[in-house]
Amino acid sequence: MHRNGLRLCLFVSTVAGLGEGRGDELRFHVEPDARLTRSVQLTHDLTLASVSMTIDGQEVEDLGSDVGLRVHLEYSYVVHDLFEAVAEGQPRKVRRSFEELSGSERQESPDDPEQSHEGDMESKLAGGEVVFTWDEEEQKFVAAFAEGETGEEYLLRGLEEDMDLRALLPAGEVAVGDQWQIELGQDLLSPGGDLRIWDHDEAPDEIAAEDQLRANRHTKVTATYEGTRVEGDVELATIRLQIEGSSSSELSESSGSMRVEDSSKLEGELRWDRTHGHARMLSLEGETRLGVRDTTTNTVEGAAYETSSEFTGEVHLRMDLADG
Repeated sequence: MHRNGLRLCLFVSTVAGLGEGRGDELRFHVEPDARLTRSVQLTHDLTLASVSMTIDGQEVEDLGSDVGLRVHLEYSYVVHDLFEAVAEGQPRKVRRSFEELSGSERQESPDDPEQSHEGDMESKLAGGEVVFTWDEEEQKFVAAFAEGETGEEYLLRGLEEDMDLRALLPAGEVAVGDQWQIELGQDLLSPGGDLRIWDHDEAPDEIAAEDQLRANRHTKVTATYEGTRVEGDVELATIRLQIEGSSSSELSESSGSMRVEDSSKLEGELRWDRTHGHARMLSLEGETRLGVRDTTTNTVEGAAYETSSEFTGEVHLRMDLADG
């Protein structure tokens, strides 16, 4: 089943006895040929909190530990969406142009300056165009490169059409203080999906690990409606978000295996443009954790090595949407 099919929306009203028609409706309703520009800034600040190694089950006491190693990751992207077809209040065909997809990495070691470095990241999707078409039978969007463009198939696998976060909207009318819960297989820290922004060409095992992390993603959201306000000629509704997310991947080969686990606890808000019927802003921040366990068997000595590392840190995301 497609990941969005896992979505479970349980509306829990915290205000009893609402009269009919007294709530606010939050729904997607753009016109055909509408255009939206989406700008995203995402930063991760991670610190190596612990590292350990065993050889044949015996712990190695002195690793010359890199504990305290700091990693700063920054991603920036701008995409343009053209809604070529809309039906029953939902998009049916969306053309997405990737104007900017870039990133940077900075690594700093407090004890070993030689391990410190920085570099830029990019995506093969930058400058390209992808078309999302709704498949009625499969009940999901299918991504394809626009006519006249070519690219590797794996670049399409991680893309998601819904950058308006329609999955976070309540099922019906809401009043201030109402809450609802959503469970979905989507990483809210990656609006638009996996854009494959890397500092090198991805190896097949790296692609497989990213695909696993995406497929195993579980996100639980508690949303609280905070009401509306008017800015200029636009009525904006605010939804407060509390988010817990986690995923894992594990790849094995003859010489060993690697398991990756990540988790996050986030808070933030989604501002919904009730006038134009789409998201206007998403802001998230919180704590994140990344654990890596690498197991290797030395084919010459026959010894089994296992290394475990854990990074902890903070993450900040901001997405702004503009008409046109």
